[in-house]
Amino acid sequence: YYSVAAFKQAATDGNDGFMESVPLTQNMPKTATLEPNEFADWYTFTLDKPASVTVDATSNEPVTCLIYTPKEFDQFGFAGPECDAKPYQLTEGTYTIGITRKHGMSKRLTYVLQWH
Repeated sequence: YYSVAAFKQAATDGNDGFMESVPLTQNMPKTATLEPNEFADWYTFTLDKPASVTVDATSNEPVTCLIYTPKEFDQFGFAGPECDAKPYQLTEGTYTIGITRKHGMSKRLTYVLQWH
């Protein structure tokens, strides 16, 4: 037995999908919120040349934060490097960061994201 229900989509913050990711500036912390029933936010950063990069994510609730490689790379089966880890040696290109909830969708979740 399956049921389908329609609901009115609430306004979004503009970065709720991979293709809607918002650019982040290096060394500038970004404070943002996942509202109740909002699962993920997406960001990008671009490297003009190879560099050692760390992405830090802190929040009031557990989150998953992954770095996805530029579209020129084959990412089949690749989940991406994790944030809050050792620095990664990355080549030039545009990278996408996905920050998602680990548990539940009923609470407001505030986080700070930064790449350096």
